[in-house]
Amino acid sequence: EPSPAGAEVGSAQAPPLGLELYRGVDLAGTVQVVEAAGPERRAEPWEEWWFWTSIGGAVVAVGIGVGVGEAGCNPTGQSIISDYFPAEKRPFALSLFASGLMIGKIFGIGGAGLLVVWVGWRHTLLILAVPGFVVALLVRLFIKEPAKCRFDALERNASPLPFWPTFLQLVATSSYLLICIALAFANFVIFGVQSWSPAFYMRTHGLTAAQVGAAVALVVGVGGVVGLLAGGYFTQRMMERDQRWPTLSA
Repeated sequence: EPSPAGAEVGSAQAPPLGLELYRGVDLAGTVQVVEAAGPERRAEPWEEWWFWTSIGGAVVAVGIGVGVGEAGCNPTGQSIISDYFPAEKRPFALSLFASGLMIGKIFGIGGAGLLVVWVGWRHTLLILAVPGFVVALLVRLFIKEPAKCRFDALERNASPLPFWPTFLQLVATSSYLLICIALAFANFVIFGVQSWSPAFYMRTHGLTAAQVGAAVALVVGVGGVVGLLAGGYFTQRMMERDQRWPTLSA
């Protein structure tokens, strides 16, 4: 039976694709799904490149690829962590996993600002697509498939859950539905600010792309890493007193 964290997070972040990909964890394994999603996870530069060069139908195809990458990496990452760490150590492990996104922003946004100045935005988008393929290769070579559910009271050899009944059951759960709505509003704000802040500072305040990249990387990246790690550590310590702390922290 799949680890609960992966199914819930996957379906919350990209329903129903995240839930369907999470079923693939049972059939192909978590590492294989992460490996396949790696290049797609880094496909966003390609999406922007196709869009701004007006290659019509490719926008839809590449957009789907981005969705596959998002839905493939996050739930499978949660699943791997659940199989490697017992419940009492998962909060900090999950926060460390999430902080990888912020660390990527530090190097990605900060580095992108410099690359734009050096080689232009077109070549920058192409260069930023490369790390995903490198990471996919590293996952394939060095990450081993963990034993399923060794820390949880779940049946290891249970058959995969049927898609639609499981999806409908999740949608009918009010707490899950509220989490989905909260994530939608949070991402609406996050991506809106991240997308337009650089242009605002460059057009209104005369900053260069390199200056904006460095500032955003410092504020968003460093602040995000500190907040995530502190939150995970604090939650893990408080779980020793009360197992409800993960929910209270959220």
